[in-house]
Amino acid sequence: MNITNSFVFIHMPKTGGTFVSSVLRKLHHTGRLHDVMLRKESMLFAKYKLLKLIKGKQIDYLEFNKHGTCREIPVEYRNLPILSCIRNPFDWYVSNYKYAWWRSHPQDYPGLQDHSKWPNLGFSEYLSLSNAEWVKILNPNVTVNSSLGRFTILFINYYCEHPDEVVSLQDDDALFSAIQSNMFPITFMETSNLNSELYQILLSTGDYTTEQMKFILNKEKISPRNQRKAIETWQSFFSNEEKNDIYYRDRFLFKLFPRYDPLTNL
Repeated sequence: MNITNSFVFIHMPKTGGTFVSSVLRKLHHTGRLHDVMLRKESMLFAKYKLLKLIKGKQIDYLEFNKHGTCREIPVEYRNLPILSCIRNPFDWYVSNYKYAWWRSHPQDYPGLQDHSKWPNLGFSEYLSLSNAEWVKILNPNVTVNSSLGRFTILFINYYCEHPDEVVSLQDDDALFSAIQSNMFPITFMETSNLNSELYQILLSTGDYTTEQMKFILNKEKISPRNQRKAIETWQSFFSNEEKNDIYYRDRFLFKLFPRYDPLTNL
């Protein structure tokens, strides 16, 4: 996560958080080495020492616990607004597949190395494992609603106060109500429009001048390893059956973010 004097940014994987972090580092004149040192210090010493530094404004930016959730925001900063990014669910699955963290860390993904096509899983095989075996990883002590997609499970774990309770609900109405009532108050930026939306939010804080921020609007996106080719749209990865499956499994995300709903954006 990234903490400034004005907000906390929560970095859910594969939604644009690396771009946001790189912008904040530049604005606060910190480099990658500096941030790595801070993260190491937060592990070696009591976390409160770092928090006192930022709270006392001896530093005005802190990056640690890279993929920390809203529940892990230090209590001293829970009064700050929370920012995060959201992405088209279909695109999110493709991005995760192409990034292939699962291939380099198979020990973290049940059933992966036992698959007949390991290590060369196609997207269909990846998607099947992702929404069957891997939806249970983050909530091992409860019976996770098996109809939910992995992106929805991750969303609930990142942004809800009591994720175990939410993911175990079986009734759709109760589950959607719980997601809404359990969510921390968050301002979401759209991954595909991140330059503009991040610029506007940072401008609204009053912490940065337009001169300091002018680079943001034209900043190139940060391409991950195994970058997709231009012709590899998310649509090219999904069969119709798989699209329907994701549309159902991540139905609550399409309700929360209707701009991604393919049925309302024909």
